[in-house]
Amino acid sequence: MTIKRSHHPQRRTEQLSVRLTATELSIIKARATREGHSPSGLLATLGTTSPGRCTHHVRRAPDGLDRIEVELATIRQHLSAAANNLNQVTRWMHTHDVPPPGIEALVDELASLSTQVSSELTRLRADG
Repeated sequence: MTIKRSHHPQRRTEQLSVRLTATELSIIKARATREGHSPSGLLATLGTTSPGRCTHHVRRAPDGLDRIEVELATIRQHLSAAANNLNQVTRWMHTHDVPPPGIEALVDELASLSTQVSSELTRLRADG
């Protein structure tokens, strides 16, 4: 996809650092891609042209594609945490040559997560 280039009379030279959750970043990246912007270009445009007041504590419930993006980002976070746990188990086993205590609970948790991911993907495909 082609990124829209800014037609501002001035080149953007200033930077702003923003902390986001993984879900927020996923939504911003997806929207920017959909609208043909870079994430920073999208935020700059929205921040300088959107009417109304920013209400940090009021959250709109996403609908349609945004809802799916949020659900997929949440699934991704869970999978990332599971992968991190597997890496820790692997390091433990390489160091100690035995499974770590509580490995059974982790295996059960990963099996449950796998089932949930499969169910969610099936549901999202059906809704899509």
